Amino acid sequence: MTDTLQPDGDPPGTTFGDWVLGLAGLSLLRNWYQVDAADRRARLLEIAADYERNDVLRFPVPIAEYEAADGYALWADSYDAPGNSMTAIEQPSMVTRLRHHFRAGAAALDVGCGTGRLTAELAAIGYESTGVDLTAEMLAVAERAVPAADFRSGSFERLPIDDDSIDLVVSGLAVCHADDLDMVFSEIARVLRPGGQLVMSNPHPFTAASGGQAFFAHGDGMPFVRNHPHQVGDYVNALLASGFRLSAVDDICYDAEAVAANPAAGFWSDVVDGAFLGQPFVLVIEATLD
Repeated sequence: MTDTLQPDGDPPGTTFGDWVLGLAGLSLLRNWYQVDAADRRARLLEIAADYERNDVLRFPVPIAEYEAADGYALWADSYDAPGNSMTAIEQPSMVTRLRHHFRAGAAALDVGCGTGRLTAELAAIGYESTGVDLTAEMLAVAERAVPAADFRSGSFERLPIDDDSIDLVVSGLAVCHADDLDMVFSEIARVLRPGGQLVMSNPHPFTAASGGQAFFAHGDGMPFVRNHPHQVGDYVNALLASGFRLSAVDDICYDAEAVAANPAAGFWSDVVDGAFLGQPFVLVIEATLD
């Protein structure tokens, strides 16, 4: 864990207002040449002027960074709770794609399966389903949720799967935590049969660029697991280098529901709308192993 507390033990300077001011600035930046730019500028200045007397803005947010296994161990019991706007907007698109690739008797592997949310969809569609994850606590949740699937402990870089044994690999919001994409996709290529499919989602690079990480609530703080700042080209080039042929590269953008789920929307909905509505939120890539 990387603790962001100050050496004397006092909370860091990070507050909820830092997030809100950043959103107001992003809203202005996106629209600085529009006729309402002055209104957005005034809104930013209003929030900044209100900072010292607004308890919501000044509310301290203790933040600590965890390595993936440790962070997801803490998150496992609450990961599937309502309110995760990214999985809510990502999962329907992923399920549609998984159904499109289905054929009778196909074997599917969920890489970074977590609580088994996509493994469950694979099993329901009819795939012979296996899930692999690094975190024992996540796998325990998955095993209870999807008893028909085979769950195994493993990492992106060393999948406990035989060569050329899988028809479809799915990975939902997981590869973003891997540092070496070449190693990840080389390992996925190893377990796929020739002609096998990969369907993968990750937080869009814009999400990380606008301050997004894999944040979750725990105790009084807001810990996170880091999303590495891979760009679209990083994913594409690593896939091509591992022998994949791309069939789709799609952006899923913030809709009104995803924007409304932002914790600042209840106080400054206009600012959140201006910052995020219509911006890319999730990146989905489909590829075939040649």
